[in-house]
Amino acid sequence: MRTLLRLFWEVCLLRKRPQDMPWSRELLLLLVLAGTALDVLRLWLADMGLDFGAVVLFTLLALVFNLAFIGGLLWLLGYRARIVQTLIAWFGAMLLIGLLDLALVLLLVWLPELKIGLTMLFQLLVIWSLLVTMHVLRHALSINPVLAGVLTLGYFLLSVLLYNGLVKSLG
Repeated sequence: MRTLLRLFWEVCLLRKRPQDMPWSRELLLLLVLAGTALDVLRLWLADMGLDFGAVVLFTLLALVFNLAFIGGLLWLLGYRARIVQTLIAWFGAMLLIGLLDLALVLLLVWLPELKIGLTMLFQLLVIWSLLVTMHVLRHALSINPVLAGVLTLGYFLLSVLLYNGLVKSLG
């Protein structure tokens, strides 16, 4: 377990690539389940004005979007054999970043007077997660960093549109 966490941390630091991950559907399923549970907890604690059922639905739709975007890119561009390792790298790294985000959410819940400073830290976590996404896509698709950045920007814009639409429709 410690080896896996270290491996995911190395992805977060942009040192390890998807091809450095083990190929395991079971590990991928475990990461998806853990990440989904963490996302539900984070969103519920963040009190976005959604009831618990809406938070679960929101999280599941976000999961489908992430799987479809990353898996779909690899599928369409002919890198089917890389899908599992790429998703393991991405979900593993996002799980660790999500744990840091949870810590900030808990601080915000317990110490709301820190909202301005914590907002800046939340934004840094978003930037970090986008850099990790760019790194993972770059290596998974064997593309240059600029193209990976463009794909990551597209991913970010689509996810913002989707999430804003979901919050409006579920809230």
